[in-house]
Amino acid sequence: EAEDVGVVVKALSGRAPFAKRYALQHYASTRAERAQIQDIVAALESNEPEVREAALKALQYYGPDCKPDALDKLFKALLDTDPAVSRLAANV
Repeated sequence: EAEDVGVVVKALSGRAPFAKRYALQHYASTRAERAQIQDIVAALESNEPEVREAALKALQYYGPDCKPDALDKLFKALLDTDPAVSRLAANV
């Protein structure tokens, strides 16, 4: 429903890590709209490794179309201090 999508979009662009992770998990199972890609890419800079990992999973689901927006941050994620994040970045 449109109302549900609005809540997910709001959670993705918000500051609450749990809500952001929930939104990213949603986008890891369904293709994000182009408008949400920038927020997903921005989540790669989160202080929370779980949020960064969820962002990578969402980008992985989105596919190669995310690369023009995400390439610089994907390279930075390769050097992430969290090994799960850096491994997942290599897969994306």
